[in-house]
Order: sequence, then C-alpha cells, then structure tokens
Amino acid sequence: MSAFWPWAVTPLAARAVSSWLTAFGVACLTLTLENDIKQGAGTCLSLFAFCVIELIVVARYASAFDFGKPLAVAYILFLFLGMLVTSGNLLANRSLPDQ
Repeated sequence: MSAFWPWAVTPLAARAVSSWLTAFGVACLTLTLENDIKQGAGTCLSLFAFCVIELIVVARYASAFDFGKPLAVAYILFLFLGMLVTSGNLLANRSLPDQ
C-alpha cells in the first residue's frame, strides 16, 4: 500500500495509520449494525473529531502530501464523507426526543 499512499511512510507510521483506519472502520460497522442514533452519539462525535483533525493535519502538512497518488483524493473524500455522515447523525440525534 505504501506505493499508493499519499505521503511517504515508515513501517511504524504505516502500522499506526492502518490501526487508526481499522478502528475507524470497526466503529462505523458497529454504528451500522447497532442502528441506534441515540446510543451511537458518542461514537459519532469521536469519528467527526477524527475526520476534522485528519483534515487539519493534511492542510498543515500539504507539502508532504502527494496529490498525484491514487489514494490521495480518495482519502480526502473519505474524510469529508465521514464528516458529512457523522454530523448528520449528530444533528438527527439532537432532534430526537428523550426517552
């Protein structure tokens, strides 16, 4: 994957990034299977924060980011899509009545 990844990574950094992305995927799968907006609010908030922080990192280190690699645009779109979905869930959660 390092040939396709948008920035140069060492083996340790590649493991760290893959563990974060795996955790993100497991959290999304858990939210999907649980199908309960109220119970998933904390997870949605943490996933939203993850996407925002990752976009800040990409903006901060844009010179190290190779936009010519195949996963560069996919990664950015993934982060924006994650922000969109989690913010939608958080807004839907606010409008639900307490039970």
